[in-house]
Amino acid sequence: MLDRVQPTLPVLMANLVSVGEDQAQALVGLGFGQPPETELVPGVDRQELPGGNVTVAYEVEEWREMWGHNNVFSPQPAEQVNTHSGTVELPAGFVHDTEDAPRIEALREHSQYGETFWTPRASGDVGADGSFALEGTHPREDYRLRLTWPDGTIVYWTSDHTVPTSLEAQASTTTPRSDVVLPLRDAPPPAPQPEAVAPQVAAKVVKKGTTRSKVRLKVTVRSSATPAPTGRIEVRFAGTTRSFALKAKHRGARFVKVPRTKARGKVQVRYVPTGSSATLLTSAATTTKVTKVAPKVKVKTTKRISRTTRPKVTVRVTTPLTTKPTGKVRITYGKRTRTVQLKARHKGKVTVRLPRLAKGKHKIRVRYTPATRYKSYLKAAKSKKLTVRAR
Repeated sequence: MLDRVQPTLPVLMANLVSVGEDQAQALVGLGFGQPPETELVPGVDRQELPGGNVTVAYEVEEWREMWGHNNVFSPQPAEQVNTHSGTVELPAGFVHDTEDAPRIEALREHSQYGETFWTPRASGDVGADGSFALEGTHPREDYRLRLTWPDGTIVYWTSDHTVPTSLEAQASTTTPRSDVVLPLRDAPPPAPQPEAVAPQVAAKVVKKGTTRSKVRLKVTVRSSATPAPTGRIEVRFAGTTRSFALKAKHRGARFVKVPRTKARGKVQVRYVPTGSSATLLTSAATTTKVTKVAPKVKVKTTKRISRTTRPKVTVRVTTPLTTKPTGKVRITYGKRTRTVQLKARHKGKVTVRLPRLAKGKHKIRVRYTPATRYKSYLKAAKSKKLTVRAR
């Protein structure tokens, strides 16, 4: 007989279709826990079955569909979380390094041979925004959360509102959930940043490559802070400034060329660090001068000659400034001299026949005086003395 009632009955599980009362008590005895009491809505059917069992249906339609059945349906578990996730509050100024990020672990307790151990079950890195996610933990197990900072400091989660502790015995546990918070702690003492130092900057005019239109310089930047400084080299000469990049491959030394708009003057060289050197080095400057170049003068002749022979003297004038120096070449032999013109067609080499020499030893020396066009660039120069014996 079907009877309409509105009693207050224990409800075992929200998704059961029907269950016998004595079966419900048996489930409670098996450890499923005492279910909460709730009132059935009007319209719930109550049917007495053989043996004194009572079937309670939540919906009349469901009860009618299950008419004649007295099954206990397995409950469908509610959505369960098996991931610890949340946020680690990072201190102000904390620099996140993906290769050395803070690491968090979920530790689970287990016993062996009468001793208790806490071993990692899941682990992961803390992101740049402080977020983390540890997958693979059991939804109904309690875990400790252990955080290891890049400097090796280890702390344990205590609650979402208290600072983590470094004492393992004071650590708290939590089941997997998505809103775990490890509050801010004092930042690990940062590694002391070395103070930027001024490098040693030197500049030198290189003869080879320096012409009347270009000045070639060798600029070196040396510092114990780095063997390969990077930055910018600024060279100022005759009112014109040129910039050059100093790269790591230069190893602190680079050759540069600037326009030579005047023959002589002061060159200002300034180094400005960039890139990785910006935190290690400061700007530094130096000066050098562009001056006249002393050419090399060499003389060649036969050291033993006959009194009846006119000695032949070959003079060579070389300078990196030009391959065709011009000017005067004065040859002194004994107390006498002879002057010849060194022209561009000679390409720095001229041969002169001297008069016959008297018997004995004679010292020969050559002096070169540059032409007007080279006077601002070249110095006058002398050769070494050469001794010639006439017989």
